[in-house]
This record gives sequence, C-alpha cells and structure tokens, in this order.
Amino acid sequence: MKICKSLEDLTMFQAQVRGLERTLALIPTMGALHEGHLDLMRKAKLDGHICLATIFVNPMQFAAHEDLEIYPKTFDEDVKKLRSVGVEGVFAPTNDLMYPKGESTRVNIGELGQKWEGMDRPHFFEGVATIVAKLLIIGKADTAYFGEKDFQQLQIIKKLTKDLLISTKIIGCSTRRDPDGLALSSRNTYLTSEERKIAPYLQSEMITARDRIISGQEIDSVLKGAKENLKNLGFSLISYLAYVDAETMTKQDALIKKGFGRLIAAATLGSTRLIDNLAI
Repeated sequence: MKICKSLEDLTMFQAQVRGLERTLALIPTMGALHEGHLDLMRKAKLDGHICLATIFVNPMQFAAHEDLEIYPKTFDEDVKKLRSVGVEGVFAPTNDLMYPKGESTRVNIGELGQKWEGMDRPHFFEGVATIVAKLLIIGKADTAYFGEKDFQQLQIIKKLTKDLLISTKIIGCSTRRDPDGLALSSRNTYLTSEERKIAPYLQSEMITARDRIISGQEIDSVLKGAKENLKNLGFSLISYLAYVDAETMTKQDALIKKGFGRLIAAATLGSTRLIDNLAI
C-alpha cells in the first residue's frame, strides 16, 4: 500500500493506476476508521476499482466550540485497517497542503446547505464542500464512495459535482450499524456506557415513525410524538426530526412517491450529537 503525503506522491500513485489500465475509486475520510468506512472500501473493491482512501481531519468542518482538538486521530491503526481490506493507496495531506498560506476560495452550496445540519452548524457544509471539491479535483478518481449516514452531506456532494462539472461519479452506500441499530460513527466513542444503551432508541423511534407515516398517520403528529419519546428517553436536544424530499431535503407534509422521501434526525445525548436517516 502506497502512503501519499504530498501531491508528488499522489501523482506517482495515479500514474501507476493508469499504467495498469484500472479505474480509481476515492474514499474520503477523517480517519478514526470503523466498519462503516471499511464497507465503502469493500464496495469499491467489489466494483473492481483500485482504492485511494484519504485521511484528513478537515478543520473547516469544525466551529470554535466543536471537537476538533479531541477528535480521535488514529493514523497508524487506520492504516492497518485499510491494509486489511486491500486498499492500495492512502492520501494523508497536511493542513498546509490543503489550505496553503493565502488561500481563500470557498465552495458555497447554496440553499441545500442552509437547512437542517446547515442551520445548526452554519460553517459545516462550506467546509465539507470545499475540502471534498479539492479532494475530487486532485484525486482524479473515476468514482468516489460516501456513506448514507450523512445523508444531507451526500446530496450536497452530488450537487457540487454536477454544478462544478466534476466528472467523478458519486456512489452512496448504505449505513453500517451495530447489532442494536446504532449507526456507526467515529463520535460514538464519546458516549458513556449509559448513553450507549440509550443511543439506539434514536433509530427505533425513527422506524416506528416511518411505519406510522406509511400507514397514513398525520406526519407532524407522528414526528411530534417521536420527539417527545426521545426526550423522555434521555436525549437532551432534538435538533430536527423531519420527513423530507430525498434530493432537495425540503420538508414534506404528505407522503411522496416510495423511495423519494427520507426521514432525517439529529439529536444530542450527553455531549454527543447523533444523526441518522431512513428511507421512506
């Protein structure tokens, strides 16, 4: 496995891929890898690509009060995990490489980035869009794989590639979960043992809400009840629990065509903010 820490290293790796006449898949991560990340690598390998994973904790995604300083950084362990699933290349740039002195260009995704996560974290999607655009441009990959757990982020990445005429094909992959239903996340390590027992109720309440919506119950009433249940279970803040159009992320008051709707949620448990989503 080739570890690339400079653009020169990356260019050499890309030349080797082209020399083998193989397709290249890019899998951007912030490290602290778990089975959800590794599933993306496995899917890319199964699809026949050479895999290039990136490990970069993007400072632009964190506001001053958020967890940049304590975000888990486990590079050596991450490399072992990537080797175990047959990843051929890793791009691990420095902050100075990705944000050189004097740079100021930012990618603003517009209305799609201003709702839900964008309302709670106004800085977040500009940081995501900017770093993903840079990685797609310098990665020169045929495809890029992202998890559906960060569903709004996935829609934003699809839109930015379309708007900026980036030819890399974006592939969304199903959320990997623990056996009790909790969506895998690097931030799950922040949960205390008691909070970890409560956390799966986010998905179970969403499943119940989904089934009630499908059965024809009034959407706002169903979601209001689910929010109350989550607060009673110990969640301190429900940032949102909404039924939206899966592409535009626009709130829907009535059931739309099967597969085109999404139930999305963000809720805080202790000091940990959990997000999840379900197709409807």
